[in-house]
Amino acid sequence: TAGRPWFRFTGHAGHKLADFCVPWYSCGAVATLWSNSTMPSSVGVVSQITIYAHTRPNVCDAYSFRGSVMRCSNVANDFIYRYDDEYSEGGVYGFCGMNA
Repeated sequence: TAGRPWFRFTGHAGHKLADFCVPWYSCGAVATLWSNSTMPSSVGVVSQITIYAHTRPNVCDAYSFRGSVMRCSNVANDFIYRYDDEYSEGGVYGFCGMNA
């Protein structure tokens, strides 16, 4: 995972990674990425999460990938995220954000 970029949701994308199955063909992608993993409560601690790919109708967790999340401050939903796995399947994946 060294050298992989961290990212944050802001603006119209929302404030955090979606924690529910997002319909496919949403978020500017064919396969939508989301996670219902528990987010960290301590600032500065990197936690592992499972990221799911909704790739076809009624299959919200067709594929799962490893990711990381870190809380940046005590402000609600102040997280940064990193995708830790290689893309193993073809297709257009997109992370989906949400307002909390």
